[in-house]
Amino acid sequence: MPEKNPHIIKAFGANLKKLRLARKLTQVEVAFEADMEPSYMTRLENGKTDPSLSTVYALADALRVSPKELLPDLPE
Repeated sequence: MPEKNPHIIKAFGANLKKLRLARKLTQVEVAFEADMEPSYMTRLENGKTDPSLSTVYALADALRVSPKELLPDLPE
């Protein structure tokens, strides 16, 4: 199993926050729509936790974006 990459996790969180703010939504609003705790949203946006694939899809649905839009562009 590959190790968790903190750079990817932080980039995901920053991208999540950018998309949320662009839609003028609060963490609580997105968390409610994605059926998660607001504290989990905070940890995601701060790059403190690695989201599961199911979480990525739930967040994309809550933000009305494709899951691909949530994934940061990172150098290979």
